[in-house]
Parts: sequence; C-alpha cells; structure tokens
Amino acid sequence: MAFPFRKLLVPIDFHEHSLGAIEIAKNIAQINGGMVTLLHVVPMDEPLDGPMYEEDFKKQAEKDAARLAEIGSQRLQGLKYEIVTEIGDPATGIIDAAASREVDAIVIGTHGRKGLRRILMGSVAKRCFAKQNVR
Repeated sequence: MAFPFRKLLVPIDFHEHSLGAIEIAKNIAQINGGMVTLLHVVPMDEPLDGPMYEEDFKKQAEKDAARLAEIGSQRLQGLKYEIVTEIGDPATGIIDAAASREVDAIVIGTHGRKGLRRILMGSVAKRCFAKQNVR
C-alpha cells in the first residue's frame, strides 16, 4: 500500500539525524512518484541591524545551499528534488516552507534528547509541531 505523500519537505541542519531523514523521504517519494524539497534554515533568532550582519547571513546561506545541493545529488539520484535555503528561526522557516509549497508531509530528524537535556535544549521538531497546531 502506498502512502498518499507526493510532496515531501526534509529540513536539514547537516547533523546525521537530519541526513537520515533524507533516506526515508526518498523511499516514500520513489513509491509515490513524488518529489523531495531539502530545506536548510540558517538560524537567526532576532534580526541584527546593519548590512554587515545581513551580508554574513546571506554568505552562509549560499554556502549551505551549495552543501545541500551536493547532498541532494549524492542521496537523491534519479528523483525529482529541489534545494531551498532560508534565514531566520528554523521552526518558523520549516512551517512557512511547508505551507508555501503545500507539502504532504514533513520528514524531520530529531536528536532524540531525553530528560533534562531535552528540557534545556528543546527541539526544532517539537517547536514545528507546536507552531503548526497554533496556526
């Protein structure tokens, strides 16, 4: 039985847990003739004043886009995919990208933190879920 998911969003922070999500999304997309969007959000919690800072974030986004394109070409061969980079709050960027692209599913990895580490450090996946339920 095939999943009804054809448009998949995979947020990538370049840690192994997020890269593992690509394989899951790839398998789902292959089954359904779908496509994968690889998204990286350069973290910037609060806007910084000045063109110097803005330029630094843009340069980082360009580097990350190139890195994401390399990952896509290695891991998503033969599959339709796109690369997207944004600057801002990762959870907000993920939800906004999912909405604007009308994706069927978000395939997101997690660090798997437990206990005090989870409470102190939080989780982008958890924040995405919370933001999605608020909207």
